[in-house]
Amino acid sequence: MIIKSRQMRIILMYDIYNDETYKDSSNKFRNHLISLGYYMLQYSVYTKCIGSHTMYKYEINKVKKRLPYKANIRVFLITEDQYKKMDLLSGKKSNNELISEKEKYIEL
Repeated sequence: MIIKSRQMRIILMYDIYNDETYKDSSNKFRNHLISLGYYMLQYSVYTKCIGSHTMYKYEINKVKKRLPYKANIRVFLITEDQYKKMDLLSGKKSNNELISEKEKYIEL
């Protein structure tokens, strides 16, 4: 059973430096993140919901397995409540965001 107050969000931001393999590295890393369950919040910013903070290190180790060469990657963990308090100043929420906001866990 997942306790709602323990749900966390991983926020991952990255820049891949421009060189001859830039596009290939960028696409491979992006596809790797998507295969791990991340979705794009905005360009080069990805997020994933996890059940508790104890899963954070495990998730980060999975990302580290395919880090692109010549990249600046930052990651942090926030609570689901903090994530929901994020203000959208311009634009609109993506379909991925709208879907992820829906309750997806069954309480037993």
